[in-house]
This record gives sequence, structure tokens and C-alpha cells, in this order.
Amino acid sequence: MNRKSQEEIVGFIFIVAIVVVAGLIFLSFSLRGNKITGSSSEVESFMSALVQYSTNCSMQGTLDIGDLMKSCYLGKSCEQGENACSELNRTLQDIMKNSWDIGDENKNKGYNILFYYQALEEKEKIIEFSEGNCNKTIRRGASQAVHVSSGDLFIEISICS
Repeated sequence: MNRKSQEEIVGFIFIVAIVVVAGLIFLSFSLRGNKITGSSSEVESFMSALVQYSTNCSMQGTLDIGDLMKSCYLGKSCEQGENACSELNRTLQDIMKNSWDIGDENKNKGYNILFYYQALEEKEKIIEFSEGNCNKTIRRGASQAVHVSSGDLFIEISICS
């Protein structure tokens, strides 16, 4: 009887070892850095504040980012003489640089920003830039639309961890 109990215990330990190894393999695949896209309340809150940010561009008053997006799409210039798209690009880069700690040693490895116009099937890229490394990383993102008469202007931000 003692030999049979030992065989059962060895068999049980063998089964537990197989289950543990299978669980570790599953866990390692699930934690891999494949691109997982999702949104986060942090990025969504940032996006909401971003479109209301007052810029250095004036056209009968100071423009916020949302108004500057419209002016850029319409090809306008600021009263100071700078092209609205150039001012938008510079302002977005400054905001991102001062708002997110980006780098290989930081939690946030990089970001992408895309500003485009869309009406029905037509999609026209206006500004796109990125910083850092967004390869094989988890992405959190948000987008915001600003309506213009013939369609919508979108700004999308992805933060890569």
C-alpha cells in the first residue's frame, strides 16, 4: 500500500508541474509587448484640455487649439504673420514635450499625433509627428473631433508605454 501511495503522489506532483509550466507559458505570451490599442481616462482628459488650450496665435482674439485646427485647415495665418499650421505644429510639440516624460527609461516610451480632415470616405492628413519609440508597445490613446462645415477635423494622440 505504501508503494501505491508514493506513485500517486509522484503522479500528482507531475500533473501540478505540467499545469504550472503551461500557466507560465500562457502568462509570458499574454504579457508580450504586442500593440494593444485602448483608451485611458488620463489621455482622454489630456485631449479635452488640449483642444481648449490658448495659443499664441491671434485672429481677432486669441485662438485655442480647436480654433487653430480650423484656421490651419482653411489655410489662414495668425495676425503675427505665422501660418496657422506652423503655429499648431509648434504648439502641439511644445505641449507634448512639457506634458509627457518620454524616453526609454520612462514609463512612456513615445507618442504619435495625427491631425486630419475627414468627410465621408475622404481622409486628408494635415499634420503628423511622433517622438520616442512606439514599436511593440502598449498604446493608450484618444481622439477629438472639431466640426467644420464640410466634415470634421480630428486630432488623435497615442501614448506608448
